[in-house]
Amino acid sequence: MQNYGLFFCGGILYFTFINKAGALCDSFLGEGVGRGYTVCKIMKIIPYNPKLKPLAKKLRKNMTFGETLLWKELKGDKLWGFDFDRQRCIDNYIVDFYCKSLQSAIEIDGMSHNSEEAFLKDRIRQERLESLGVTLLRFTESEVKYDMENVIRGIEGTIIETIKNNKLIRLPKDFDTKLLDDL
Repeated sequence: MQNYGLFFCGGILYFTFINKAGALCDSFLGEGVGRGYTVCKIMKIIPYNPKLKPLAKKLRKNMTFGETLLWKELKGDKLWGFDFDRQRCIDNYIVDFYCKSLQSAIEIDGMSHNSEEAFLKDRIRQERLESLGVTLLRFTESEVKYDMENVIRGIEGTIIETIKNNKLIRLPKDFDTKLLDDL
């Protein structure tokens, strides 16, 4: 007996594959067993506010210079085969870049983030995103413009740590697993 379904837990919707025998579950990186059923988490569905989609589309057309520079490094699965979206709606926010498989977001902070009020809003936003299981990386516009090499190193380091801490992440087909070896 096999079923597909939705499972709601902690404010997050999961798409699941349920198998009475558990035999097919190995191919889905199984997680959780109960009453003879194995529940396998396939995809975490993070909520978003659909009213933000038009604004996200507008922001994609009007990216800052720093966002444009970083997008050139991320688009087309250039970073180890991971797929990043730009201006992605998550909950009641729009993040600059988001990788669904890693549940990682990247924000490029310009001058508007330098006030105390903006700092407090960013902190609340980050806490909410982290409560949904999203890892948030922040870089300044200046770092992206003048030190892209270290920005990419920071993203790569976060990717490696994320993979090491979550064995359920599906790696891209051509991902070099030697990158995960302890240095």
